[in-house]
Amino acid sequence: LRVAFEYCEGLTILRQDPWETLVTFILSQNNHMPRIRSLVEKLAVLRGKEIHYLGENDELKEETFYTFPSPQELSDVSEEELRSLGFGYRAKYVVDAVEKVLSGSVDLQRIEEFTLEEARKELMKIKGVGVKVADCVLLFGYGFQEAFPVDVWVDRALKRFYLQEMKAYSSREAFVQEYFMGDGGLAQQMLFHTLRNGRYT
Repeated sequence: LRVAFEYCEGLTILRQDPWETLVTFILSQNNHMPRIRSLVEKLAVLRGKEIHYLGENDELKEETFYTFPSPQELSDVSEEELRSLGFGYRAKYVVDAVEKVLSGSVDLQRIEEFTLEEARKELMKIKGVGVKVADCVLLFGYGFQEAFPVDVWVDRALKRFYLQEMKAYSSREAFVQEYFMGDGGLAQQMLFHTLRNGRYT
């Protein structure tokens, strides 16, 4: 972790809009960054508000952007419509998220009041949201610093550097909570970034 800390000096965890974070991580499943970005842009163009920007200083070139659509703006979107835009099986997960948030069966406003486990369970009511996606939303959308999303890279880091320590605990989660003492989210990002960029020898 010391290597990661030195390599990641200045690394910050953003606090993003919870709804946008939820949908973005639903779309991230079995996907890569350019495609995730493309799907998010398609969703914004489909139902977001149009914004015109005239540039700065001497640049008078007008550009058009779109806001990320709210659950209300997506209330009439269909699975078929999203599939036609290339969302694939994720289309039904986005539609389910919209329906559950609008009906109140998933309350995005109250999640901040919950414990990590309660918040996870609330998000996992949505189809396609498992522990990893829920933890990503809780870390990046709600500021749950103890959330520790485990993807392929983080799993490799844990097995490479903490395998012996983890054996003394009942579960990987129990190890993470005690070892990183509530700062698992930041540790996770540092381990991920450092290992992925080949900084460990």
